[in-house]
Amino acid sequence: MIDVGIRILSLIEQLHHMGKRVQLNFDLELFGYLDRMGFFSVLSQDIEVSPKRREVSSHDVYYGENKNLVEICPLPPGGASTVHAIPGRLAGKLVSVLGQSPMVPKSFENDMFTVFSELIGNYFEHSESEIPGFVVAQTYTNGQNIRIAVSDSGLGILKTIRMARAIEFQNKSDSDLILDVFNEGVSRHGQNVGRSCGLNSLGQISIKYNAELTVRMPGCQVLLKPGTTKLEGNYAFFRSQLGFLRGTHLCFKFPLDKSGRLCYNRGK
Repeated sequence: MIDVGIRILSLIEQLHHMGKRVQLNFDLELFGYLDRMGFFSVLSQDIEVSPKRREVSSHDVYYGENKNLVEICPLPPGGASTVHAIPGRLAGKLVSVLGQSPMVPKSFENDMFTVFSELIGNYFEHSESEIPGFVVAQTYTNGQNIRIAVSDSGLGILKTIRMARAIEFQNKSDSDLILDVFNEGVSRHGQNVGRSCGLNSLGQISIKYNAELTVRMPGCQVLLKPGTTKLEGNYAFFRSQLGFLRGTHLCFKFPLDKSGRLCYNRGK
C-alpha cells in the first residue's frame, strides 16, 4: 500500500506542477490511513482535499509512535544536504522493528543503510526533478514482509541511460536494460565505473534477502525476482499499456517468515 500511496502522491504533484487543477476525494478510512502516514503533510497545500485536511494531522500527533510505520520522508529538489540523516534513521527503525535476534544478520542495518542511501542518492544525482521525491518504509505483520519504496518525478533511470548511450542500447528492451542496471551496474556513464554500481549493489542485496523489486517507469512496470546470483531475466515481467507516470518508482519487498523473522540467504 505504501508504494501505491507515494506513486499516487507523485502523480498528483506532477499534474499540479503542469498547472492542472487537482481535487481529491477520499472515504474516511482511506483518509485516516493516508493522514497517519503523512500523505497530507507533504502534499502541496493548495491542492483541494475532501474530507478537509485536519488542522493538526494524526501524523503530527502520533509521529514515531507506530513502530511498524516509517512516515513519508520528502526529498526536496536540490536539497541533498537536508536529508543526510534519513538513511541511518530509516535503517535503524527497521532494525528496531525486527528486534535483536540470530535471525537478523549483523550486516542488515548496513545493508538497509545502503538501500536508502543509494535510492536517495540516485534521486539527487539522476532525476533532475523539479518536484519533490518521496521515500517510505513499512513492515506488514499480516503480509509477512517489509516494504521500502522511493518515488521520483524526474527523467527516469532508463531515459537518462538511453539519452547518453542511444546507439548502444537501441535494440535492447526496457525490461532487459533494467536488468543490466541492477545486475551489471550499467549506467549512462558506462559499466562498472563507480556510478550505477550502487544500483548493482541493490540487486545483490535483493538476492541476499530474497527480496522482490518492482520498478515502475513511464508506461511500463517490471517485476524482478531474485535468482541464485542475479536478478534473473526469466523472472522479469513487462507490463505495457499503463498510464503515464513520470520518473522512477522502486519498491523492495523483503519477506518475513510466519513468526515475523527476516528471511535471508546465509551464503551471502
